[in-house]
Amino acid sequence: MLFHDASESRTRWRAERPRVIRRRERSPLRSPGPDNSGPPRVTEQRSPDGRLDNQTRECVSAEVPSDPGFRTVLIVDDVDETRELLCWQLATDPALRVVGEANNGATALVEAARLRPDVVILDLYMPTLSGFQTMPELQKLLPEARVVVMTSFDSPRAETASAELGAAAYVVKGIKRRELLRAVRRAAGLA
Repeated sequence: MLFHDASESRTRWRAERPRVIRRRERSPLRSPGPDNSGPPRVTEQRSPDGRLDNQTRECVSAEVPSDPGFRTVLIVDDVDETRELLCWQLATDPALRVVGEANNGATALVEAARLRPDVVILDLYMPTLSGFQTMPELQKLLPEARVVVMTSFDSPRAETASAELGAAAYVVKGIKRRELLRAVRRAAGLA
């Protein structure tokens, strides 16, 4: 039992039993309204153990564009909401097409081999295969693909390690959309 009573700070807290936070089951997002202003449509695919597999969003292109003016992007992050937000942000640039998503490094390698993206936005810390482990394999598989590392840790050591592994850019989650687009466009050779 842990108890703290600071009379001068008026703070009281207890840790007598673990607090249980139950997550509500989330339903797929609805399709955009007639003016296309709503969130992207999500179709869920669940694995046998009930976890979400890859999600297909409306901003993810069903086909890889053959127009040389487009650059294709694969988003790799273990957080569904982050992938959704990135998809939305990249959809605002007419020269970028999100062609796929992956929730870990192992799935990213499979999707990269299938889709052959120009740019891979890669989180560093993920289950199964981290970004650090994925980058060398990705470079072997697709030497022409450029990697933009996007992580929540603003660490000079991680940035240096990413650059040594061949990352074209290193950005921290939460940056402004225009800065993200600038980094992705620069990595794609559009800026």
